[in-house]
Amino acid sequence: MNDIAAVAGQLAELRASLQQTQLELEGTVLVADAERIRSTQFINQLILCCYGIVP
Repeated sequence: MNDIAAVAGQLAELRASLQQTQLELEGTVLVADAERIRSTQFINQLILCCYGIVP
């Protein structure tokens, strides 16, 4: 019975760790998407400046 309780405790810890890791990954993905959008906007502005079309 003690082994079952230990395994159940380990599973609970692993589940909590997995959920935390998933949340961190989602946050990282959101930051990466925002940076990609800002980079694309910046590059587009540079292109317009090179063509002499300043927004």
